[in-house]
Amino acid sequence: MRCSNAAFLVLLISLTFSLHDATAQDRADGDDRAANAGGTGNRGFHVTNAQFGEVNVPGAALNTEVLGINSRGVVVGDYLDADTKHRHGFMVKDGSFQAIDVPQAADTSAIGINEAGEIVGYYATPSGDQHGFLLDQKGFTSIDYPSAASTIASVINDSGKIGGTYVDAAGQGHGFVLNMETFNGAPNPVAPIVIPIPYPVPTAPITGAPTVVATAPSPVVSTPTPSPIPIQTPPSQSPSPSPTPSPTPVPTPVPTPPPPQNGSSALPTPPASAQVFPEVEQRAGWQACNSPGCAGGSGTGSYWHAQNQTVPSLSGSSLEIYNSGIGADTLWWQKLGANNSATNFLWDFYAQVDGTSVTAAQALEYDSFQFVGGYNYMFGSQCNLAAGKWDVWDELNGRWVHTTIPCKQFDPDVWHHIQWYVQRIDGTQNYTFVTLVVDGVAYAVNQTYSAKYVGWKDDLGVQYQLDVNATGAGYREWIDRSSLTVW
Repeated sequence: MRCSNAAFLVLLISLTFSLHDATAQDRADGDDRAANAGGTGNRGFHVTNAQFGEVNVPGAALNTEVLGINSRGVVVGDYLDADTKHRHGFMVKDGSFQAIDVPQAADTSAIGINEAGEIVGYYATPSGDQHGFLLDQKGFTSIDYPSAASTIASVINDSGKIGGTYVDAAGQGHGFVLNMETFNGAPNPVAPIVIPIPYPVPTAPITGAPTVVATAPSPVVSTPTPSPIPIQTPPSQSPSPSPTPSPTPVPTPVPTPPPPQNGSSALPTPPASAQVFPEVEQRAGWQACNSPGCAGGSGTGSYWHAQNQTVPSLSGSSLEIYNSGIGADTLWWQKLGANNSATNFLWDFYAQVDGTSVTAAQALEYDSFQFVGGYNYMFGSQCNLAAGKWDVWDELNGRWVHTTIPCKQFDPDVWHHIQWYVQRIDGTQNYTFVTLVVDGVAYAVNQTYSAKYVGWKDDLGVQYQLDVNATGAGYREWIDRSSLTVW
């Protein structure tokens, strides 16, 4: 890295680009292509001379992702440790793995590499703060845009200029280009923090034979990643029922959570007269939005959904949803038709997330809703990963409220069974979150809130939302066996 004439340069005031989009652009030149492969336990790959080569960190590693490659075939990326659930960077050079871990960091991801072997990426501290880094012959250099809440370095060219993203104090994402020592013609107000570690990085004892060149003739045919569908705007006469501003934890103390119960005994048995909406994920007419006025968040990034996915699936036809972008939220919803007499709502579904969600997901939202006489009964819930709690939605006051129920990061590539039982209190505008069951463990919630008059026509429905954190990295969720029973 040339250390003369260094500066951060904001390319566009509101420019935001996805971490993976940026690295993909950086690797577009040359014959080699790097990408990360989906599936059960993601594995990275590269393509050289129309041959696929698998890159899979040996040992206790999950979800290997190749994020950068240079013309010499040196590969960088990250993987998820199966035991600690933390991410570690790696480099593959001449068929040998080398670990890349910023000292005392909780997570490290190596994203870009140039012809000189200089590597950029980001690391997260144990408290969750994110910083960019440069690794060159002098060691690690921490990269932080002035006054930024988080910084990610994602590309580095052969002149040593670094590109990346940062999130400001208001939560907005921006792009930057870094040259050293000056900022917009003035001395750089933030001195880089240099962590002295020799380079090349000492090879960590990653045991097992590296899987780097298991080639197969190209093209390799597998389940295709669906193309992004056009962004859809909700109908003007019936705005999206999203309850989602950015998660706003409520500091009000809450009581100690009740002991969990067995899920099968905690939920009511619907009467024979109940109305059942089965396999909601397979119904036509799913709609989506990611604007701040509809889903909350930054409104940046890209999103899509694809139905009838066979892998992964429990029924043979799951719904796959995808979202990316720094601070971006995307909402998907399905309206089922009105049933104004219903006051009991039992929602049952399975969800699975990919490996990228471990470091990219801010919150996973699951809502059912009922519109009656112009009132919006939004039975909203989310696994608030940033707070480590399940939240429920207070529609009248437009806010998320913590429950006492813990919500940890979902294990990737595993189906998780979620069941919600909610009641609307007849004769009032109130509703109660009664019981939540997660993977067979039931929790008594018993929190009551009030509906809000919005003037929408009578309806029932469900919705799912993916919120992305400051990494901006895209991740996927699959939904299967989703049914709503009302009576």
